[in-house]
Amino acid sequence: MDGLNHVIKQIGYHPEYLKEFLGTQNYLLKGDGPLRYDYRHYIAIMAAARHQCTCLINHYKQKFTLAGGNAQWLKGLQYIPKKLMNLNEINKILAHTPWRLTKSHLEVSPHKEHDYLLKNKAQYSCILILDFG
Repeated sequence: MDGLNHVIKQIGYHPEYLKEFLGTQNYLLKGDGPLRYDYRHYIAIMAAARHQCTCLINHYKQKFTLAGGNAQWLKGLQYIPKKLMNLNEINKILAHTPWRLTKSHLEVSPHKEHDYLLKNKAQYSCILILDFG
């Protein structure tokens, strides 16, 4: 069974939530938005990996590859661009202690490679949160 289908089956016990979940997921991962599609799916992989959710990790890996993602990135965080690496700390906080996330985690960094994601923080934050919901 595909990873997402497994999740859908579980959430299916709550049909109203499932409808909202699928609509949100579709919008964030496939709809209009500033983030490249491969970045969106890699961010989703990062979020699923924080909880070691193998079925979702595998699902998002497949989508990442179909979106033209760099296969090297799947070897580990040390292979991803710095601008994605900068999300790792936010991902950890959102996954385990979301109440600790502060404005300073999302503020502008003096590093140019961080600017791309900071300009798109609403979309990447929602993608990270989607898998924790």
